[in-house]
Amino acid sequence: MQKPPRTPVWIYILFLFSSIQVLAQAPDDWKSFTGSQHKNSVVLAWETFAEYDSKEFIVQHSEGGLGWTSLGTVAAAGTSGVVQSYKFTHSTPVDGTNYYRVILVNQNGRNHFTKVIQVAFVEKHPLRIYPNPVLNGILNVQLQQDVDITIYTRNGKALLHKHCAAGKSKVYVNDLPAGLYQFKAGDEVQQFFIR
Repeated sequence: MQKPPRTPVWIYILFLFSSIQVLAQAPDDWKSFTGSQHKNSVVLAWETFAEYDSKEFIVQHSEGGLGWTSLGTVAAAGTSGVVQSYKFTHSTPVDGTNYYRVILVNQNGRNHFTKVIQVAFVEKHPLRIYPNPVLNGILNVQLQQDVDITIYTRNGKALLHKHCAAGKSKVYVNDLPAGLYQFKAGDEVQQFFIR
């Protein structure tokens, strides 16, 4: 019985090398890609399982999911066999659905895309206080959520502290002398005058 012809060793080596190259360039190296609204921005986060000669990430945005605009770049790790985490903040999303993707650009010029994700964005109006200046001793406050509010002098001394519900509230400041004050609600701070 005749033996089948032996495959030369160099063919096995070539096959093994090309398999390694394909694995190294595979877009399956993406671990995750997420986006969420944070105040009036969208924060994008992604992770890679491994990177091989990666150069940078290009973050792209679309309003309708078809035409793409590059928002910016994030430097990549280069070569890494461990999970790498990245973030990018889009400060001007549109009201409604925003589409995002990230492109991994390798040193050899090959590009690999993440999946496309959608982030529903609703512009959150910041704290609103009016009238400013206060004329009749009543400061109207418009809040997005229940929060503790504090009124400070311009030197930082707390004068009034109370809890306000989301929506419209009235804060009585008729006991305060004329001057400049700071109004703090959660992380938001605004100045107002009393005449």
